[in-house]
Amino acid sequence: MAFPPGPLQPIGLRHGIRHCPGGDDESPCIDLGFGGRIYYVDPVNGSDTYSGLIPYPIAAQLRGPWQTLTYAFSAASPLGRAIANTKGAYHDYLVCLPGVYEALETWPLIIPATKNNIHVIGNPFVSHDGAIIGTLGAYTTAHATEPTLVVNGSDVSVENLLIYGPTGNFPVVQLNGVRDIIRGDWIYARGDGGNGINIPVAGAGWFSRILSNMIDVYVNTAMAVLADEQSIEIIDNLIHSSGGGIDLTDNAHWCDIEWNKIKNQMGTFSLLFGIRLQSGAVQTTIDENRIGPAAVGVSGVQRRIYDLSGVTSNMFGRNFMLGNYEAGPPAGINTAGDLITDGGAGSGYSRD
Repeated sequence: MAFPPGPLQPIGLRHGIRHCPGGDDESPCIDLGFGGRIYYVDPVNGSDTYSGLIPYPIAAQLRGPWQTLTYAFSAASPLGRAIANTKGAYHDYLVCLPGVYEALETWPLIIPATKNNIHVIGNPFVSHDGAIIGTLGAYTTAHATEPTLVVNGSDVSVENLLIYGPTGNFPVVQLNGVRDIIRGDWIYARGDGGNGINIPVAGAGWFSRILSNMIDVYVNTAMAVLADEQSIEIIDNLIHSSGGGIDLTDNAHWCDIEWNKIKNQMGTFSLLFGIRLQSGAVQTTIDENRIGPAAVGVSGVQRRIYDLSGVTSNMFGRNFMLGNYEAGPPAGINTAGDLITDGGAGSGYSRD
């Protein structure tokens, strides 16, 4: 979050991070409660032998950005600096400068469980001169048997990065901590890969937030988001999927699924389903989502919202269907722009 300059704030704001005057002063800035430090990572000009505290290298002094996220995730401290006159125990920032983080990294990239409260931030324009994790082509480092990024820490945010998935059936991002935030990222699962974002097991991912991302999935059995935990917010994401959109499993209680656009831009332009609630999913709000054409179930209704739970505690609000890639609305569902309502005839809301 960016804050407007005030009389007590340092000069200059970048990526919502407070900089000291000049932007590269390694002395502590005025602290307004954030604590921690700002570190820089640069896959092109950095070195893991540098201090990490300034965005450009001064090799003779071993000052400059780190080179790999592998090192940055291990070196950043969730406790800031335990030095006199340095306030704040939390919120280290890792600023990812433009470039491809791939050849020198160790997969999967892991934010350890001991690294709570760190924030990984790239360029808001992720597809133009931004920070890229992995590549769409062949990986230099073996990268087929694990996710690309695993977040084990809690209260971690990962923002404004382009993250490519592995070559095998593994997710691009896996959240194992609690209260984590994935925001403003481009999550790109490969055509031979797996899910976009996994929140895989009960006891992990509580109160995590998936906000304003673009999530691309190109395998017809893969999910853009698979959530198996409680109190997850999935809001304002653009999802392109050849498989499923948002899949809430049996442990996904008290979730909030709003303002997502879910469609398939490949092949037949049909989703496996837009949003699915498996049998144990309860007390979830699904509202103001826009969902493209989906597979037709045995009832003849498209599975834009596919409810296997069928419980009255789930709240379905104003969800709409997209008709962009339909010659005309198929029989048995409503026309483009109509509400997906309560599962009645022609509603586009399936309990097959």
